Order: sequence, then structure tokens, then C-alpha cells
Amino acid sequence: MLKKIILTVVPLILVFGLIGYVLFNESGRMATFQEKQEAEFIEQGALVYADKCATCHGEHGKADLCYATNGQQIGCSGRPLNSIDLLCDEPSLRLMAVEWEGTTEAYIRGITTIGRSEKGMPAFGKEFVYEEKRGLSQQQIDDVTAYILNYANQDFVCRPALSTLPWSQQVSDLPAGDPVAGEQHFHVTYGCSACHGDPAVEGSNAVGPWSGNFKHLDDRIEGYLAADYVYESVLNPNAYISPDCPMGPCAGPPSAMPANFALRLEDQDLADIMAFLGVDPQQSSGIKIKTSH
Repeated sequence: MLKKIILTVVPLILVFGLIGYVLFNESGRMATFQEKQEAEFIEQGALVYADKCATCHGEHGKADLCYATNGQQIGCSGRPLNSIDLLCDEPSLRLMAVEWEGTTEAYIRGITTIGRSEKGMPAFGKEFVYEEKRGLSQQQIDDVTAYILNYANQDFVCRPALSTLPWSQQVSDLPAGDPVAGEQHFHVTYGCSACHGDPAVEGSNAVGPWSGNFKHLDDRIEGYLAADYVYESVLNPNAYISPDCPMGPCAGPPSAMPANFALRLEDQDLADIMAFLGVDPQQSSGIKIKTSH
């Protein structure tokens, strides 16, 4: 009798043990499979981005280096996608500015599909385009959405409180600037000239106001001198939208100017850029600037 019980129970134990082992390893296998699949989606999205998006939104989504199909560098006409103001928080700063009520993922997917013609963003969903070769399948749109969202995992760490910026509220508190370093920052490090042109060459601005005028903006906003205006425009571009862009009034709100420079710039870098532009932080009205988004 005991032998029969043993012969019955032992196989059951072995079966249940095998089932437990399979289930335990299956969860790990599925997680690995899912991670691999997500990585493949992102890789495919990178290819779609390079083909359809980089001309306007720039390499790596930063809207600082854009090239035409012939390889010539051009001004970036699109907004940065690799940006804290788009990818951090739900809703993010940019989504709040346009009063979007959904998720960032839904926003990117939706704008890619139907476009925003009033902002110059074309539609890419096959059902919304006339040229079939320009259209993207739903899978391609999902892939490029995954690629853009992945910037937040690769290029920066989202801060929990973007409204608290590590900046003084008065431009005159900036350190002394170095115009030589500022020239490097303006043209290369932060790519300001891609939109605002060379301050020595009038009309060289492709997207935003010409940088050669920045030192003459003492009367743009009542109570502001040029230093106040430039300081606020860099740190909080949505506070005031310039009326003067190459193609007419500047777009906005929100401003086409990236809204994350307050989180990217060091105070010395901004002081150097202002020195290069001939804007003296000490020539300030002394007013308190709204540097929070």
C-alpha cells in the first residue's frame, strides 16, 4: 500500500515541480522577449526618424543640426523632440502649453499621424497624405514614437519639479562673460545660430529673430532693457513671443524656442553667450524676471 502511495505521489511532485520551474522561467523569458521587441521597435523607429523627421527636427531630435537632402546644413524648422519640456512629467510642459489632455505618447503618435499644418508639421499617416511614398504605416508611426520617447532614457534624467529652476531672477547676478567662449557656445555647443543666424551677418537667421539685433532690444518690452529681454527669452521663451521672424510673426504660443535651456545652460555659459552678442548683463533694469516655465 505504502509503495503504491509513493509511486502515485512522487510523479505528482515531479510534475508540479516541473510546472513551477517552467512558470518561473517563463516570466523571465517573456520579460527578456519583451525588452528585445521594444529594442527592435526603437531601432526601426530610428530609421524612420532619420528618413522622415531629421530634416526638420535635427539629428538626435535636438533641432540644432539639420541637413537638406543634398547634405547642406539648413536651419531646423521643427521643434526639439529630445527635450525635457516634451518628455518629462505627465502632462509635460509642452503638452500643458497646448492644453493636450492625453499622454505624451498619444500626442507624439497623433501629431505624427495627422500633422499640425498651422505649425508647418506635415501629416504622415497614410490616410492623410496624397503622396503614398511619404506616408507611414501604423507600425512605423508606433516605432518612431517609441524612438522619440526613448530619448528620455538616454539623454537626460527628468527632474521632478521643472518649475523650480536653478537660476537667479536678476540678470545682473550673472558672472562676467567671455565673448570668445560665447562664440563657441552660440555656434556649436548650443547651436543658437541654426535659428538666429550669425550676429555679424544680417539676414542669416533661418527660423528665429536675428541675433545681431539682440543688443538693441531695450524697448521691446516695457520696463525691460536688452539684457533683461535676452535673459528671459532664453530661460523662459514662452513669457513673450517675438513678433519678428524671417517669414513674419514668430509662431506661438508655445514658442518655437526650446524651453529647456534653463536646465541645460550653466550660468557662465549664458554670460559668455551674452558677452558674444554684445549684451551686458550689468545694463539691466533691475526687475525680477520670470524664469520659471
